Amino acid sequence: MKTVNFDNPLSSCPLCNSTRVGHFDRDHKGVNIDLCRDCGLMFMNPQYTDSHLDQYYSTYFNSDQRTGKEPEEKHLQKRNAFQLLTRFKQGGRFLAIGCGAGLELEIALELGFSVEGYDVNPETTREVSQRIGVPVHSGNFGDLELPTESYDCLFLDQVLEHPKDPASYLRQILRLLKPDGVVYLGVPNLASLSARIKTLQGRLGLKKRGHGSHYDSDHHLFYYRPQVLKNLLERHFGFQVLSVTGDPRVTISRTRFKLARKYPLLCSRFAVIARPKG
Repeated sequence: MKTVNFDNPLSSCPLCNSTRVGHFDRDHKGVNIDLCRDCGLMFMNPQYTDSHLDQYYSTYFNSDQRTGKEPEEKHLQKRNAFQLLTRFKQGGRFLAIGCGAGLELEIALELGFSVEGYDVNPETTREVSQRIGVPVHSGNFGDLELPTESYDCLFLDQVLEHPKDPASYLRQILRLLKPDGVVYLGVPNLASLSARIKTLQGRLGLKKRGHGSHYDSDHHLFYYRPQVLKNLLERHFGFQVLSVTGDPRVTISRTRFKLARKYPLLCSRFAVIARPKG
């Protein structure tokens, strides 16, 4: 069996700094999930070492993804995200954080944005930059020396659950956004009806084989709920939240899609649009 290495346990919440943290659940692999009793954030504790995560993400993208051969469903899902985003911002300087194989960059170019990207893996970012023809940065996101208040839109779709220090991401995002800029944050929804049922089953000891996999603890370190993320952005990081919606799968019926968009409880993912607080 492959050895998994962990850091020392965290003694405070990585986003609100409260020390009122404690055990909440354990996933199907035995990974411990803690809860901050002040802000409501859930997070893996202890967390993987940097070397473990570096090794994991070095093979995160397969050859098809690196050449931009994404499934059609993913194309439609991303376009739905951009439809939500462009209600608040159209055109301008755009940075996709965690841009992966570059699908977000291609869509943003089609919509008339001036496009840049960022991801952690230097090899993948070079390939994506050369293929699409836009700048793609790599390295530690919190240390990127990009100009302050220079972006109209930052886009993070299924990203904020991954980094070990999401607070540094949020501080950097706030620094990079223009005063009237917006950020799109799409994350898994641990307050969805489905996730609540699975979590309750686990806490009651009613686990079935594979129960707890909804935490995706292979690579997800943080677990968000809509009201928790909204409160964190507004109370701790200087944002004004403009919109909180479900981010439903495109394969469901149009009626179910509209309901899930309006009521995040019905959806396994949600999206927040926010801007710097004036």
